[in-house]
Amino acid sequence: MMKPKRDVIDLSHWNTVDNFHEVYDSGVVGVIHKVTQGSMYVDSKYYSRVVHAKAAGLLWGRYHFGTDDDVQDQVKNFLTGWQRDELLALDLENNVGGTMSLKQAEEFLSEVETRTNQSPVLYGGNLIKEYMLERHSGILPQFRLWLAHYNDKPTLPHGWHSAWLWQYTDSSRGPQPHGCPGIAGNVDCSAYDGTRDQLISEWTGNRAVPPLVA
Repeated sequence: MMKPKRDVIDLSHWNTVDNFHEVYDSGVVGVIHKVTQGSMYVDSKYYSRVVHAKAAGLLWGRYHFGTDDDVQDQVKNFLTGWQRDELLALDLENNVGGTMSLKQAEEFLSEVETRTNQSPVLYGGNLIKEYMLERHSGILPQFRLWLAHYNDKPTLPHGWHSAWLWQYTDSSRGPQPHGCPGIAGNVDCSAYDGTRDQLISEWTGNRAVPPLVA
């Protein structure tokens, strides 16, 4: 597993952003921000922050927190306002209001890829491991894994040989816990096992063909 380094941070409205230029100057390459949850919720800070982050030179990504709502409605909510330079990610974890099932996660990722011709990223930890123990087959391992595991030696779910990103700390837990300049308080930090240029080139998971649905 890669040595922890702060290549990517992820945010939601719970985080306080002071200055995205300071985030960039600290060595962070990209920011992945919560944009939606379920079929209707939209994060209140997303659209005000995307402009400032991109202006500071940061790569930008959006993630969707999956629920047990209708998958097509969730995809529509998630892709509203999407720009081609943005990474797409599904956050798959337990949710007291209704957890997204394995079948729903597969449908969500496939539908997002079909509509955008970009390969989305799958984020999570324990729930993904539980699902993959129940059924080792399936399409989930076709997608890049953004692994959440706050440990010096994180373990991978069945089906993956490596993690594309490793979220190793929320600043209060994990190996080499730390915050990030430009962000007040704790923040999730993820490492990429490669060079800055490689991360930039792989960021969107873009396919060579135009999207089927804009």
